Amino acid sequence: MGMAMLVVSVSVFLGLFAFKVGPNYFENWTVQKIAVDAATNADLMKTKSKGKIYAHLNRAYRTNSLWDLKPEDTIALVKNGNRGWDVHVKYEKRENLFSNIYVVTAFDNIAGE
Repeated sequence: MGMAMLVVSVSVFLGLFAFKVGPNYFENWTVQKIAVDAATNADLMKTKSKGKIYAHLNRAYRTNSLWDLKPEDTIALVKNGNRGWDVHVKYEKRENLFSNIYVVTAFDNIAGE
C-alpha cells in the first residue's frame, strides 16, 4: 500500500510538472523558428530598421498564436556591421507549480547559429 502511494504521488508530480513546463518548450520552439526565419532573411536584417523588424516579428507571433508574448520582450536585436542585425532569443517563463512553488524556464539562444 505504501509503495503504491509513493508511485502514484511521484507520477502525479511528474505529470503536473510536464503539464506546466511542456507548453513553455513548445512555445519556445515556435519563437526559435520565427527568430531563425527572420535571422536568415538577409533583406530584412540588412535593410530594415529595428522597429520594422519587430513589426515583422510581431506579425509572425500573431500568425503563430503567441498572444502572451511580445517580440520586444523575448528577442533582442543586436547591431552587427556585416549582417545588419543579430537575433538573440532571451527570456524567462514562470509557472506556478502549486501553492508557492514556481518553475522557471529560461531560454537563451542566438538564432541562426
